[in-house]
Amino acid sequence: SQGNTVGSCVAFSTTYYQYSYQVNKLNNVTSVEDRKIYSPTWTYSLANNGQNKGVTHSNAYDVLKELGCVTTDVMPISDNYQIWLRGNEEEKIEALKTRLISYKMLNIPNNQNISSPSNLTTRNIPLSDVKSKLNDGYVLSVSSEGFFDSANVNGECIAFRCHEGGDTHSLTIVGYDNYLEYDVNGNGTIENCEKGAFKVANSWGTNFNQNGIFSNDGYFWIMYDALNLTSTNTENNWESSYTTTRYPAFSKSLVENDNNIFYYIEVGHKDVKLIGEIKITTPKKYSLELHKNVNQSNTASTRTSPIVNPYKGENPRSSYYNGIILFDYTDLISSDNYYNGYYYHAILSNFQPDEEGYYSRFRLLDDKGNIVSDYESDNSAQANSARKYKKLSLHLGDVDYDGLLTESDAQNIIQIILKNITPSNLQYKLADYNQDGKVDISDVLSIR
Repeated sequence: SQGNTVGSCVAFSTTYYQYSYQVNKLNNVTSVEDRKIYSPTWTYSLANNGQNKGVTHSNAYDVLKELGCVTTDVMPISDNYQIWLRGNEEEKIEALKTRLISYKMLNIPNNQNISSPSNLTTRNIPLSDVKSKLNDGYVLSVSSEGFFDSANVNGECIAFRCHEGGDTHSLTIVGYDNYLEYDVNGNGTIENCEKGAFKVANSWGTNFNQNGIFSNDGYFWIMYDALNLTSTNTENNWESSYTTTRYPAFSKSLVENDNNIFYYIEVGHKDVKLIGEIKITTPKKYSLELHKNVNQSNTASTRTSPIVNPYKGENPRSSYYNGIILFDYTDLISSDNYYNGYYYHAILSNFQPDEEGYYSRFRLLDDKGNIVSDYESDNSAQANSARKYKKLSLHLGDVDYDGLLTESDAQNIIQIILKNITPSNLQYKLADYNQDGKVDISDVLSIR
């Protein structure tokens, strides 16, 4: 793909490549026709605080962990780095059901002195760990100085040295080849230090030629020796002719024993119990700070309730948004009867509902998009407050969420049984009226 915005490379690496790959692997997708590609524009626009500059890996991962991601069919790749999806309720709910669970780092110290692709020769455990992750079906996100010295070997780009000169650029490691080689020092002999490289995906499209790297298919190679602070390739004093400062390929640090950093992620399906939806109009979307909380009180502190990433309220400049924001309460729910007696809070900091141009309404949905508790009326006290809450007072059997136990509920449960309809997580819990762990005709009889 093509990443044109200045700082979107992290979003491409973490989302377009890494998240897409891991989610398709999670879903056992094996064909190109069935695979889904997730939108780096979604991640970048939500993580960049309205500025066309680089975001950190943790910024991008926070978005994927809190909100998941929509596909490029829903949100095509765009140079508009400030775009937030306005509607797409169904797609935003679907995004919440598959999310990043965690991210971790592998490190290769820059003074590891990798001199051979063979683990037996070098006893290079960190290098072996990175290869093992690739063998286990992960792709790895890394960042570099963005400039390389490279060679064309049989039509492929082999980068053998990274150096200063550019902004940090994120890349994705998708494989390795211990047998790939290049005579870096030009002495006519292939030393061990001139073997082995990582295969790297870049976000500049399938054809690029800049910053010392090129490709006709979107990939190039970075040799293992390029990760060293000081090259182990000392023949012919080959590096003396270069005037640029050498950097370890995946580290911005020249401090000895600092690390080349490799990120990998775990993704998983989420059993979403309850979703908050904010319908909002604001002329300053980047100042918006959204908190969520669940408790048994109609009061909640904006200081103690968790912030919904990426709505952190860090940029007060004018930036209009009119749409819906969805978020998941599941991780805050600890009680099995969360549907009765609990308050669900949404607190909007840096938001002035009494000012012209500001508007917000709040409701609760289940994971199928059914309305559990609808928007408040425009003239209600909550409508004119930045602090929203809904108290649920549902009872077993009330699968239509109307607060009553009626024949309608019995009929809905019959439809679930006879037509093999998959109810929402909340509906299933309520439909199991006799609490025997399954939904069947005995629940209907008990209700009647």
